[in-house]
Amino acid sequence: MFNMHGRLEQLESWDPKPGTETGGPFRAISTSVPGIQVSELLPNVARQMHHLARARGEHQRGRTRQGGLPHDDRAQADARRQLPEPRAVCAKAMAPDDGALPGHIVITPGAAAVAATDSAYLGPKYASIHLGNGNAPQNTIRPGQVSEPMDDARHAFRRRSTTGSSTAGATAVTEAYTYSYEQAIQLMGQREVFDVGKEPAKDHERYGKHDLGRHCLLARRLLEKGATLFKSRHSN
Repeated sequence: MFNMHGRLEQLESWDPKPGTETGGPFRAISTSVPGIQVSELLPNVARQMHHLARARGEHQRGRTRQGGLPHDDRAQADARRQLPEPRAVCAKAMAPDDGALPGHIVITPGAAAVAATDSAYLGPKYASIHLGNGNAPQNTIRPGQVSEPMDDARHAFRRRSTTGSSTAGATAVTEAYTYSYEQAIQLMGQREVFDVGKEPAKDHERYGKHDLGRHCLLARRLLEKGATLFKSRHSN
């Protein structure tokens, strides 16, 4: 999922309007989906259109409605607290229960944003993991002064304590903490899958060494390694 807010010109990408005063100089070409056309600048995309879902919206209003949210600002704020984002719903529907990677990953340009409660009532298992500028998740390297046996002992004690509290009545908060710890352990073991530098040099050239190209290559790598949904945010 690409959030290209303020980036690509619609007439030169997904919404060409040939023959109109504002349509621009480029032709519209047919795609692999009958009835859908894109700009002639996207011939490879046109051949793969049957694998894509195109959502065209009216600026801010369209962007919020894609998420099933009302346009009214106050109603939007209330809905965000109560309704999961579409990407969290996809993660619940598609992510395997025993997956080592989170089903829902978001890349933000620059520093990593704090993950929001974008899964709402679906629970923390389907909340997003944010990767700042495509870097591996923060705090996934064991401190040098903590040996592996020490780390294993800490986690064993935590699991025993959690099991004891579960018998007394687990709450959503304790379940969230338990899941976050276990996910962090899995991410530490999977840290190398976030290293896009392991991809062949020819792929870096093909995707481009700019941020968008690097993030797309990382998305492919993560999907091949078992992630379910990847969202890249790019804006001007």
